[in-house]
Amino acid sequence: MLALLVVAPSARAQDVADAAPSEPVVAPEAPPPTPSAVDLRLAQGEVLFDAGNYDAALAEFEEAYGELASDPERFLLLFNMGQCAERLFRYDEAIRYYQRYLDEGGAHAEGAADVAASIRALEGLLGTITITVNVARASVWVDGREVGTAPGELHVPGGPHTVELRASGHSSSAQQVTIAARGHVDLRIELAEISSFEGMDPIVFALTTTVTVAVLIAAVSAGISALVMHDREVARDTSMRSLADQRTIADTATVADALWLAGGTLAIASIALAALTDWDGHPSETHDTTVRLVPGVGSIVLDGTF
Repeated sequence: MLALLVVAPSARAQDVADAAPSEPVVAPEAPPPTPSAVDLRLAQGEVLFDAGNYDAALAEFEEAYGELASDPERFLLLFNMGQCAERLFRYDEAIRYYQRYLDEGGAHAEGAADVAASIRALEGLLGTITITVNVARASVWVDGREVGTAPGELHVPGGPHTVELRASGHSSSAQQVTIAARGHVDLRIELAEISSFEGMDPIVFALTTTVTVAVLIAAVSAGISALVMHDREVARDTSMRSLADQRTIADTATVADALWLAGGTLAIASIALAALTDWDGHPSETHDTTVRLVPGVGSIVLDGTF
């Protein structure tokens, strides 16, 4: 650092000169400024571009463009992006970058006439695909890139392409298309609707189970009643047995059998509902279920693995 000489008010100018150092003091050089993150991205983008890695260079330029949001000259990077897209044969994307360069640069866009000429030349390399689809709006992806929406027209470079449509609530669908420059292709794509069913409400399972238990209890009661009446009838003297009592026993046994059958059917329904119930707010997993109804005397036995 430079030395600061402090001189008393009564000192002569010669005294000051004599006190000055015989050799001038030289300040050391300031360290070079540290490059910013944007500078590093731009430098890396240029290296990648020169190496022919246009995809990676495009990513660097796009990132730098986003970080220069307050810089009035960031539009210059759009020309670099257009150059990358053009060398990747993505002429439709290059046109968009060049047009943005002209729109954002305005009167300051250097070489505007040449860029406009490049746009016209690239437009001659595009074909048009008219897409119709069975939904109101779908996103269009061409060769893995999102390029627009359908229904509507789409401009793509000539050659083979994979056109995929995606829409909320529908399965995506893709078709292979080959189109010539300045050619036209009509494309119709049907998107299948995805079921919105995510599982039954647990209350449905609870109600079904409650009814099943009630029916099975009634079946047990009816079966016990039929057996008790049958035992009493057997214990009676033959002369005291009546046709009406025998009919009552038979009817009670029939009701018990019907209730057992209904209870078994409801039990199977409950098991199915358990597999379809949305217990945690998510679609329930489907489990392998094996069920057997084993008939018995006056009863039906539910057997199986769950």
